Amino acid sequence: MTESHHLGEPVSPGPQHGRRASTASGRYDAPDSYRNLDDSLAPISRPPPQHAATFPPATFPPEHQRRRSHSRPASAASQADYNVPDTYANLGETADVSPVQNPYEEPIRRFRSLEQVRSREQQFAREQKLRRRQSLAEGQKPEQEKPEEGKFEVSRLATQLYTVSYLILFSIFGTLARLGLQALTTYPGTPIIFSSIWPNFAGSLVMGFLSEDRMLFREAQEQSPSTDEENGNGTTTATTAKQAHAALKKTIPLYIGLATGFCGSFTSFSAFVRDMFLALSNDLPPTSNPTTPRNGGYSFLALVSVPLITISLSLSALFLGAHLAIALAPLTPSLSRGGLRTFLDRSAVLLGWGCWLLGAVLLSALPPGGHGDWRGKVTFALVFAPLGCLARFFVSLRLNGRVASFPLGTFVVNLAGTGVLALAWDLAHSSAVGVGAGGGGGGAPLVGCQVLAGVQDGFCGCLTTVSTWVGELAALRRRHAYVYGGASVLGGLAVVVAVMGGLRWSGGYEWGACGHVFGIQQGCGGQVEPRTSPYPVTPLHSLTSPPQSADVFARFCRARGLPTLFVCGSDQYGTATETKALSEGVDPPTLCAKYHAIHKDIYDWFRLDFDVFGRTPTPEHTAIVQDIFTRLWKNGFIEQRETTQAYCPTHSSFLADRYVEGECSLCHDKGARGDQCDACGNLLDPLEPDRDASGNQETNATGWLINPRCKLDGTTPERRQTKHLYLRLDSLQDDIRKWIETAEKGWSANCVSITRSWLDQGLKPRGISRDLKWGVPIPTGLDSLSDEDYAKKVFYVWFHTIIFPASQIGTGENWTKVKHVSTTEYLNYEGGKFSKSKGVGVFGNNARDTGIDPDIWRYYLLSRRPETSDAEFKWEEFVDCNNNDLLKNLGNLCQRIVKFCQAKMDGVVPEYDISKFPALQQHKADVDKHLQEYIADLKAVKLRAGLSTVMSISALCNKLLQDNKLSNQLIAEEPERCSAVIGIALNHIHLLANILSPYMPEKAQSILRQLGIKGPSGGEDQELSVSIPDTWDATALKPGHAIGTPELLFANIPAAKIDEWRDAFGGEELRKQKELEAEKAAAKKAAREKEKEKKKLKKAAAAQGSQAAQGSTATLPIRPAQAADAATNSTEPAESATKN
Repeated sequence: MTESHHLGEPVSPGPQHGRRASTASGRYDAPDSYRNLDDSLAPISRPPPQHAATFPPATFPPEHQRRRSHSRPASAASQADYNVPDTYANLGETADVSPVQNPYEEPIRRFRSLEQVRSREQQFAREQKLRRRQSLAEGQKPEQEKPEEGKFEVSRLATQLYTVSYLILFSIFGTLARLGLQALTTYPGTPIIFSSIWPNFAGSLVMGFLSEDRMLFREAQEQSPSTDEENGNGTTTATTAKQAHAALKKTIPLYIGLATGFCGSFTSFSAFVRDMFLALSNDLPPTSNPTTPRNGGYSFLALVSVPLITISLSLSALFLGAHLAIALAPLTPSLSRGGLRTFLDRSAVLLGWGCWLLGAVLLSALPPGGHGDWRGKVTFALVFAPLGCLARFFVSLRLNGRVASFPLGTFVVNLAGTGVLALAWDLAHSSAVGVGAGGGGGGAPLVGCQVLAGVQDGFCGCLTTVSTWVGELAALRRRHAYVYGGASVLGGLAVVVAVMGGLRWSGGYEWGACGHVFGIQQGCGGQVEPRTSPYPVTPLHSLTSPPQSADVFARFCRARGLPTLFVCGSDQYGTATETKALSEGVDPPTLCAKYHAIHKDIYDWFRLDFDVFGRTPTPEHTAIVQDIFTRLWKNGFIEQRETTQAYCPTHSSFLADRYVEGECSLCHDKGARGDQCDACGNLLDPLEPDRDASGNQETNATGWLINPRCKLDGTTPERRQTKHLYLRLDSLQDDIRKWIETAEKGWSANCVSITRSWLDQGLKPRGISRDLKWGVPIPTGLDSLSDEDYAKKVFYVWFHTIIFPASQIGTGENWTKVKHVSTTEYLNYEGGKFSKSKGVGVFGNNARDTGIDPDIWRYYLLSRRPETSDAEFKWEEFVDCNNNDLLKNLGNLCQRIVKFCQAKMDGVVPEYDISKFPALQQHKADVDKHLQEYIADLKAVKLRAGLSTVMSISALCNKLLQDNKLSNQLIAEEPERCSAVIGIALNHIHLLANILSPYMPEKAQSILRQLGIKGPSGGEDQELSVSIPDTWDATALKPGHAIGTPELLFANIPAAKIDEWRDAFGGEELRKQKELEAEKAAAKKAAREKEKEKKKLKKAAAAQGSQAAQGSTATLPIRPAQAADAATNSTEPAESATKN
C-alpha cells in the first residue's frame, strides 16, 4: 500500500492497530525492527528543483483514513516472501533513502530525508502504544497481533536465521576484502599512507550501488503491476514501484547480508579514527622516506587531512556507486525468487556457520603445521568478524529508531568499537602481553599478539562501519548531518586520544611481545652488537653504519638511564683474511692482530665508546658455534652434498672461489676472480659449469673464468668432487617466517625488503662450510659425519636476519634473538665510489690526517647517514656543515649566552620567573615538544632525523634571543625580562648539550664545562655525566649557579680546503673513473644502436627478397637469408643486396 499525501504531513491516528499492512502482505516474515537498519539506504533522493511539481494531499474516505493510519508506512510496504520483524526497519542500510537523484524519476520522485522516514516509523510505534493504553484504561484486553497464515512463504524464524547466516558469511567476506585491499595498497612510495582509506572507499562504492539498484531483486517482486490504490484510479506510478521495491529489499535477508554484512565489514570506522590519531602523533608508517619531526601546525594539518580525505572519498564513492547502479541497470541481472529462497538462503546457513565454526575457529585453534602465522594474519580476524557484525546489527535494530535525526545505534557501535581497538592497540604496543613472542619462537605471548590483531581487524573492523555512516550523512538533513558527522568524528578522536594518547605521550610505545614498534627497554637493556671486518683501513661508509650508529644509540640509552652493553669486534675469519695474509706473507693470526689494533685505534679516535671490543678467534666463540652446529646436526637440519670444485694439485688443496683468477667470459677482463668480475660487475663461477643431460649449463652465475689459474701459484686447477655441509633453510622456512613476522616491525625498511625477498623466492639449503684453514673447525665425533671428509674445512656463515636466526631456531633452544635491526644503504664519494685500491675516497686514517675534530666528522657522517637510500660524501657539503650548521648556529649560540651571563650577570644564573612572560612559556612548550620527537626518533634508531631535531632545538634558542632582542638595552630597560631570557637560555643550551652528546660527545662535554657542570668529585678533567630527560622543565640550572668559562666550540674551515682535500683523496683518479664509466655507457649505447640497425637491415633485406620472389619469373633472386647476410655485410642500401 502506498501513500500520496505530502511527505511532511503527519498521519492522523485511527482505531486500527493491527500488524502493518506492508509486512502482512509480504512473503518473508521480517521483524519490524529491521526498518531501523541504515545499511540499506535504498533509495536516497536529493531534493527536487524549486520548480518541481508538488502534489497536494489526497482526500480519502474517513474509514480509509482510519485504516491507513495504523498500517505500516509506505516506505516499508512490500510484497516480500519473508516474514520480516518490524525492527528490521531500524537498520540504516534499509532506510528508504537514495544517494542520488535518478534523472528519469525527477518529475515524480519526491525527496524524503532519513528524519522523515524515521519520524513516520516512530509515529506508528507511538500510535500502537497509545492504543494499548486506551484499551487497558477501558478495561479491555489489548488486541494481540495475529499470525497471518499463508501470507508469507518464509516464516519469521527462518527469516531471522537466514539473516544471521548471511551476516556471518558476508562479514567474513568483507573482512577478507578489507585485509586484502589493505595489503594490495600498501607499497613503497604510496601517495596515501593510511591503510584504511581504500577499503572505506570500496565499501562505500558497493553500498551506493546496492542502495540505488533495482535490478538484482526485481524478479523477487510480484510480477503484477503495482497500482495506486489510495487514489482509486488504478494507474501505475513510478513512485509506487520504487517505494515497493525499496521496501521489498529491506525484507530480503540476502540484501541485508550484502549491505550490513559485506559493506559494513569491508569498511571500518575504528581504523579510520585510529589513522587520525597516528597522523596526529606522527606515527603513520612511512612507505619510503622515514618519518621526520614536525611542529604542532603540521600535526594539525596531518590530523585534519585524514577525515577530509576519508569522508570526501567515501561520500564520493557512495554517489558513484549509485550512479553506476543507474547506468548499469540494463546489464544488471536479477535473482529469481525460487533460486533466492530454495538455494541461496539455505546455502547461506551452511556456508556462513561452516566457514565461521569449521573454518576460521578450527584453523585458529589447530593451524596446519608450519602455518601458525595464519592466525596473526587472517584467521583470528575471521573468528571475531561475525561477532562484531552481529553486535552492530542488533544494536542498530535496538537504537537506530530512537532519534530520527541522529542514528544512535551506528553512533554507539562506532565509538564503542573505536574504544576497543584503541585498547587492543595499546596492549599490542606495550609489554603487557609478555616478552616471549619475539624471542623464543612461539608460546602464549605470540598467540596473545595474534588475538589482539584479530580483535582489531575482525571484531572492531566489523563492529564499526563507514559505509553505513556516510549513507546516513547523505540521507540526513544538512544541519543534522553536520551534527551527527561531527559528533562521530570528534567523539571517536576523543576516545583514541584518551586511550592511545595516554601510552603514546607518556612512556611511548614499547616493543612488547608483538613487535609492532621498537621499544627502548629491550633494545638498550640487552646488547648493541655491531661488528667490523679485518680490512687494512676502515672506510667512512663502514663508520656510518654499524660502529658509529651503534655508538650513538648506546650513548642515548646510557643517557636515558637504561642498562646498556655495547659489544663490537673484528670478524676475522673468512676468505678475505687468508687472501690478504698470503699477499703480505704472514699467517692469518698475525695479520688479524695487526689490523685489529689499527681498527681499535681509529675507533678510539672517532670516540666510539665500546664496552667490549673483541674478535672472533676465541675459545668461547668456537665452543658456541660448534655447539649450535651439533644440535642442528642431531635435529636433522644439516645435510651433506657433493659439489665440483677447483682443486690445486700443486699445494694439494681445494680452492675457494676468490683463490681462482682468470679471464672473464663476459667482458674478457684478464684479472677477474672466481666469484666476481670487478670490471663488469657480474657474478662468476671459477670453472665453466657442467652441462646437464639437455646440454644446459648448471649455474646460478652469469659467467665463468676462461683459463683459470690458482691465485697462489698459477697452477691450472682441476675439477674434483668434494663434500660440504648445508643448513636446510627450506625445512626451517615456516618457523623463520613465523618469527620474522613478530620481529620485522622493529627493522629498517631496506632490511625488511631484502629479508622478504629471500622468503618470497623460497629458502634453499645454504652452504656453511669452506675449504679454508682459518676459521672455526667442523666438530668431530658426530654420528654419520666423516671426520676425514671435513678435517680441512671450516664453518663459513653470516650473521643475518635469516641464516643466524634459523640456526638458533633449529637447535630447539630458547635463544634470545635479534629484536631490532638497523641497516643502511651505501655512502658514495663525490659522484663515484670509494675504492682503496684506486685511492678514491677518504678513509678512517685519512679523516684523522685532515686535522678536523672527530666530532665534526661524526656530525657530518650521521647527518648524511644513508638510512633509506644511498647518500653522497661531498667535501663542499662537509665544509658547509661545519661553517654554517655548527659554527653559526650552535657555536655562536653558546658563546653569546655564556659570554652575556659572564659579562652582565657576574657569571651566575640570575633569579628569574618565566610565568610572567607567555612567550617564554610557549618557548618552553615548543622545546619540550621537540624533545619528545627527538626521543621517539632515537628509540626508532632514526638517527638522521634525531640529529635534525637537535639542530631544530638549537634554532629555537637562536629565535628566542632574536625575538627578545638580547642586548645591553634589554637589561637596562627590562631587567626582569632579560633575567628570564638568560635563565631559560642557559637551561636551553644545557638541554642541547645532553641531547647532542650521543652524536658529538666531546662538544657536549665542552658545553657542560662552560655551564659550570662539575664531575662527581669536582675535578676539571673528569667526564661529565649526561642525562636526557623525559620532559624539559627548564630548571636544571638553578638561580645562583656559577657558570664556567666560554670556550670556542668550532672554527671556520677555509673554502680553499675543499679543492685541496678533493685532489688529495682521489681527485684525478675519480675523474678517470667517471670518464671510464661514461665511456662504458656510451659504448653500450652504441652497441645497442648498432644491433638495432643490424636487425633493421636484415628485416628490410628479407622483405625485399620476398617481394622479388612474387614478381617477374624471368629473374631468380637470391635467397632471403643470403640477402640478409649481404645486407649485413654491406654499407650500401638494402636494395643493392638483390640482383637480377
